[in-house]
Amino acid sequence: MLLMGCFAIESNYVVNEDGSGSQTIRMTFPTALFGMGGTEVPPLEELQAEFESDPEMVEMVEALEANGGSMEFFSNDDGLGFAMTLNVPASDDFAAELEKIAATLPEDSSLPLGEIEQAQLTLERVGDEWQFSTVTEALSDEDLAEFAGDPSMSGMMDAFMDQITIVTRLSLPGEVKTHNADEVLPDGTLVWNMTMTDAGRTLSATSDVSTGLATPVIAGIVIGVLVVAGLGAMVLMRRRSAGAPPAPPTAAEPPPV
Repeated sequence: MLLMGCFAIESNYVVNEDGSGSQTIRMTFPTALFGMGGTEVPPLEELQAEFESDPEMVEMVEALEANGGSMEFFSNDDGLGFAMTLNVPASDDFAAELEKIAATLPEDSSLPLGEIEQAQLTLERVGDEWQFSTVTEALSDEDLAEFAGDPSMSGMMDAFMDQITIVTRLSLPGEVKTHNADEVLPDGTLVWNMTMTDAGRTLSATSDVSTGLATPVIAGIVIGVLVVAGLGAMVLMRRRSAGAPPAPPTAAEPPPV
């Protein structure tokens, strides 16, 4: 299993200016996993049809769609997988709205609802700032032994867990002021890259939305000044074209003979 390549779990948060947005959980399984035992990798259509025939999956998809979300399957060079999206309505507390939606989803599903209902997740607007933080916890030896089903296999499970990558992406409105992300994409998206065996850490970021409000106001004032100046220039041009009398000579200039 260690030679199959890595599993990948991605959590993408997008927050709009009005506090609406989405979270997308994307899970990718290496194609080698489907080839165990000499079997061929199933076509994407066949895999999707199999999932859609599962009553539990049907219940999950229906619950997602009832909240404006979706479930999509994909296949690429990295492997096969699915992307589960939850749409969040406008609010100053994105995390609270996300938790409400997650509570309406089936509890007995094998899908990663724990990734949706992240413990200690904060994503809210406080004044002119959007604040984000979430805490990841390191796996203990007891956790590894439980996953492996045998304490003597905890070392092998630790090596396997190290192959699972966890990526968190965050797009905030306004200007990002502080963050501890591992990288920042050209569009401003913050990215944290981890594995299942990393030590626990706190992911955090803040953005200032007050700067985004000032720009339209300034632009409106500038446009207003330009409009007034343009109207004044048009009035002068019309007067000249209509043959308006010239201005009287000043005292410093002698009258024409």
